[in-house]
Amino acid sequence: MYKGILLSVVASIFFGIQYFYATKIDLIGEVDIFLWRISICFIFITLFIFFSRNKNEVFKIFRIIKNKPIFIIGILFSSSLLALQQWLFVWAPLNGKAMNVSLGYFLLPISMLVVGRFLYKEKITLLQKIATCSALFGIFHEVYMMKALPWEALAVAIGFTLYFIIRKYLKINSLAGLWFDLLFFMPVVLFMASRGNLSIDYFYLDVFLFFKVVVLGFISAIAFMAYIASSKKLSFIVFGLLGYLEPIFLVLASFAIGEKISDEKLLTYIPIWISVLFLIFEGILKIIKNRIEYNNKY
Repeated sequence: MYKGILLSVVASIFFGIQYFYATKIDLIGEVDIFLWRISICFIFITLFIFFSRNKNEVFKIFRIIKNKPIFIIGILFSSSLLALQQWLFVWAPLNGKAMNVSLGYFLLPISMLVVGRFLYKEKITLLQKIATCSALFGIFHEVYMMKALPWEALAVAIGFTLYFIIRKYLKINSLAGLWFDLLFFMPVVLFMASRGNLSIDYFYLDVFLFFKVVVLGFISAIAFMAYIASSKKLSFIVFGLLGYLEPIFLVLASFAIGEKISDEKLLTYIPIWISVLFLIFEGILKIIKNRIEYNNKY
């Protein structure tokens, strides 16, 4: 379990870096940044898969598609949901909506907890219950302050939950499944490129611009691979609750790009930070317990 927690932390850190880094790429519009990021991320993940054991999972999914062509519909839906999330991730910080999307990532763990508890019948530990109650206090306060939930927040919370439900149902909750999600989106990238997007003309205006875009794709690939790997090693509930790490880093990224948090919003973020501390504490206890059991056994 601790490996899953570590991977989740790595993913959250890299997602936060990516959130901030995208705002530092000048000369390129948000659509082109999104398309370049997805394309280069796909290349890096492809290289990783085909130089590792994960390529066997890719061939397995190809065989499933060959035997059950209707399987493609599920992957198309999964791919569309992922594309929406990634577009929001790039669009929000460039349009002053970073806080709205961050709220969505605060709502996401609660959404996944509800699904894990009632759809998959997973058990919730005492510390997880305390963490959930603390986070809910912060979320209710945020909703009260905003008087309504912004559509960006709902798109993240509902969209990502559906994404993981579909992946679990299709049994493609692996890096190979992510590769197919990106592969199925490539025709859209090519179509947008044919309409004038994904141009290389602006690379002539800044000799370092292409390097910056490649780094963005690499950061995305690391974040994605760590995120998917952690989802395989953790229960739906624990994976969801650890999602509170990501919005914390997104909020820090929001501060870095100039957005501010008011004193009133402290009642939103402090309970959520306390929630994360409870989850970290539980993770530490489990690591200690596993180490003691291992020492006693050997």
